[in-house]
Amino acid sequence: MKLTATRILTFALLLSLLAAIFAIGVSAAEADAAQAQPSQFRVKLILCIAVAVLGVLACVILMLCKKTNTVNFVVIGALCILLLASILLIDIRLPEDYYNGDEQTKQNAIGSITLTIRCDAVPDLEEIDHLPNDGMIVATETYEIEQGETVYDILIEAARKHGLHVDTEGTGEAAYVRGLEHLYNGDYGDVSGWAYYVNNTSPMVGCGAYTLSDGDSILWEYSLNLWGE
Repeated sequence: MKLTATRILTFALLLSLLAAIFAIGVSAAEADAAQAQPSQFRVKLILCIAVAVLGVLACVILMLCKKTNTVNFVVIGALCILLLASILLIDIRLPEDYYNGDEQTKQNAIGSITLTIRCDAVPDLEEIDHLPNDGMIVATETYEIEQGETVYDILIEAARKHGLHVDTEGTGEAAYVRGLEHLYNGDYGDVSGWAYYVNNTSPMVGCGAYTLSDGDSILWEYSLNLWGE
């Protein structure tokens, strides 16, 4: 079955209209979401428009190539619908959304802990641009905790709040911190690196496996001699 130019253009316009409807849906969904970020909405809107433009261009190209079989346009329409639906459903976050500097409000908090991150053992800090001169990456701060939260969870929360660079391997209980603020394990010798302490004690489990309790005090510290800790 062949399509006339008029029908093709009509199909393209309907495709654009569909993209507009999805864009409106994105707008409504983001407006209703309590944690919606303006940049997320902008990105989704731009992506919806881009899908519509590409769909229309594909229709025009098929028309110019005289490949006006109905199946071709049905395939284009189906692909556009899938892409638009994916854009609407996927949680898109930009760096400014992730590192927003806002503290998380926890509805089911069971208490609070304190967190400190320091690297004052590193020599010549004043010559290292990405580290504070006093070595205090995060001065002692209080964070609420929920049931089951770990040392690693709070570290990531602090990283989001302060825009810190965190390099990790593994997930969950196997999470391992390779570096903080571009300061890595082994940078100052084989036995240098990051260690964490809870209530002035070095736990025997990884940071992703240590479950916090109300009143705990966490210290992340860069040491030049981990074996001597």
